[in-house]
Amino acid sequence: MSSHYSVLLSLPLSVSSAVEHCSVLEFIFNEQGLQPDHFPDHSFFENFNPEFRFHNSYRNMVSGSWKSAYWLEQDASGKVFKAGVNLTLPGKKLEEVWQDTLPLVHWLASISTAQGAVGIVVAEDTDDDKPMVLFVRDSRLFISASQHEDLYDFDDAF
Repeated sequence: MSSHYSVLLSLPLSVSSAVEHCSVLEFIFNEQGLQPDHFPDHSFFENFNPEFRFHNSYRNMVSGSWKSAYWLEQDASGKVFKAGVNLTLPGKKLEEVWQDTLPLVHWLASISTAQGAVGIVVAEDTDDDKPMVLFVRDSRLFISASQHEDLYDFDDAF
């Protein structure tokens, strides 16, 4: 099993949930705003250390080699009609994919509107690890390492 993974994620979010958790999403993904007074009730946030959010962890990497973005689309009147998260993390820095990143994606899945593949996790330092596809179904995260394998329900990890 690899110790370094790349993660690619493009996840649409429920507009109402994205607006409700806007300060948390801005803080984690866009490095904007102050640390929220409280975080959502999810196991990811039980041990969340704001010092290790992406912008602090990847600060010294080459510009453009990683991406972390929470976004909202608004119409001319200012009404939000679309929201999402895009995340691209290179394996050179990402050692804790199972302990940190995937639990975060698990929370994001719980507020997502996606129904299908939303991302991929790729081992960087071994040739025998297969890419793992991330799926969301009914606001739940699933992982598959092969097209013929049953999906692993990430809820089982908690």
